[in-house]
Amino acid sequence: RSGNTEKPDERWSAWSEELGDTAAAQAACPPARFLQYRLTLTSEDGADTPLVRSVAIRYQTANQAPAIAKLTVPHVDEGDGDAPQDKLSISWSAKDPNEDKLRYALRFRKPEWQTWVTLRDDLEDDRFSWDVASVPEGVYVVELEASDAASNPPEQARQAREMSEPFIVDRAGPEVTLRLVDTNSASVTFEAEANDALCPLVRASYSVDSGEWVNVFPEDGLFDAPYERFRFEIPAPAAGVHVLVLRAVDSAGHTSSSDLLWEVEGQAVQTAAQTGG
Repeated sequence: RSGNTEKPDERWSAWSEELGDTAAAQAACPPARFLQYRLTLTSEDGADTPLVRSVAIRYQTANQAPAIAKLTVPHVDEGDGDAPQDKLSISWSAKDPNEDKLRYALRFRKPEWQTWVTLRDDLEDDRFSWDVASVPEGVYVVELEASDAASNPPEQARQAREMSEPFIVDRAGPEVTLRLVDTNSASVTFEAEANDALCPLVRASYSVDSGEWVNVFPEDGLFDAPYERFRFEIPAPAAGVHVLVLRAVDSAGHTSSSDLLWEVEGQAVQTAAQTGG
């Protein structure tokens, strides 16, 4: 008989019929955590005491599904803009209660897509480097499937699935516009806007006449959004033609710039033109 409590109680199965094949008896009881057996021994003449020298029980452990403890996809919108991110290193942690060999499949989709696209379905390692230059820009989610099919018959194989938080694939830098708004004998004032389609901005700086870069902050003092406005002054330069370049960096590491060319004659601005990005 069998049951799921260490000590037999009313929830255990009833005793099976007696089995006479001592070499290959199969227990006719439900699958459970515990098994109890009872032997009835007799001797032919009733004079000798029967002996049991060994009992061998073979059993099959019920296959349990794998468990995925962690699925990590870097979020470029939380980056510091150090370098463009053309590859995403996806990593995960999974275990199998039966210590079966696990294989993994990765799928991806945008939230508005109705079906998943298979990225890989034969992975054995716990990480994968995804070349995101091969997919359109936008917001994505990734699904990881862990399967123990390599260690079990097809009908007994089990799987576990885990879906990532949404993350951004971004390959374009912000759009930057720059304009000269005021000038006097002491300074020249500029205004600028930077707008990124997907990621927040993390840095901006300007250079005058190919000089050193000077950091500039948004009007609200914080880089916390894909769109930022800037207003800054530079000391009035000497007479002549001058160029100012403003560059902005998003959290995915993409840089864009805009430049402005103007001429000072005495203390008057003669021309001002934005020459390109």
